[in-house]
Amino acid sequence: MAGLRSFVDRWARNRVLLVLVLMAAYSAQSLLIAASKTEGAAGGFSYDATAAVLLAELLKLLFALAMMPPESWATLSLRRSWVFAVPAVLYTAQNRLVFEALRCIS
Repeated sequence: MAGLRSFVDRWARNRVLLVLVLMAAYSAQSLLIAASKTEGAAGGFSYDATAAVLLAELLKLLFALAMMPPESWATLSLRRSWVFAVPAVLYTAQNRLVFEALRCIS
């Protein structure tokens, strides 16, 4: 557990950097979604926005799992971890709504 604590402390020291990265990611998301709109699809997208959101969420899950320190894998419990699915579902819904909002903006 001490290894996990040092891992969290190391990221906490870089919170300004993390906030800047998060700001850049959210800004880039809207810009990239707006840039991917096509004229021929009546202002829509030439790809399935739902599939894009799902793939993005799966990529985030893989990234989060890859960032877990090795010592935390032994204590990983599905029973205790399922509550983290609630924010994931909310983020997925929010991302899908962003696609819909930007689709309506011409």
